[in-house]
Amino acid sequence: MRRGGRIVVLRVKQKITSHYGKRWGRFHRGIDLRTWNLAFWKPQAIVFPEKCEILRIWEDDWGGGIAVKPLSSVMYDELKFIHLQISPLLKEGQICNTGLYMGHSSLSKLNKSHHLHFETWVANTTVDPTLYLDHREYDYD
Repeated sequence: MRRGGRIVVLRVKQKITSHYGKRWGRFHRGIDLRTWNLAFWKPQAIVFPEKCEILRIWEDDWGGGIAVKPLSSVMYDELKFIHLQISPLLKEGQICNTGLYMGHSSLSKLNKSHHLHFETWVANTTVDPTLYLDHREYDYD
């Protein structure tokens, strides 16, 4: 993917609001990316970062979640996107192309700010998602 690609659709760098690793005495298994579009004062659209197969879709107190198998990045077994209002057109087992609309950020019972929680998994273990972003040359700070 070209330099400056985005997981979320916005024409500025994506801001990581919470990093991978220990925080508040617990381990944060992913990163949080800001998903509130200040220019339009609304949540951002979230798109598939690469061709993926949908493994699971769920809804809980944290909002919607979707787990996918990336079909281009062979080193990653699973990517998870959490705190979403997921498109009703998506189904488990579906193959989705890069850039297809996944949903948009949402608030929930436990999630009180618009952000995307993003996790990467290899061999049933979480790894720092910034490695995925760096490998695919996504632009973030």
